[in-house]
Amino acid sequence: MTKQSFTRSELYDLDWSKPMRTLGLELGISDVRPQEGLPSQ
Repeated sequence: MTKQSFTRSELYDLDWSKPMRTLGLELGISDVRPQEGLPSQ
């Protein structure tokens, strides 16, 4: 699996562009708790 990087703004735009279920499938992450795959700040 290839690691993908997004800016905060890009991730926000992606989140609002389509349902989380669709986005999760495209990115290979869970649509239930997608924040688990994000680093904490």
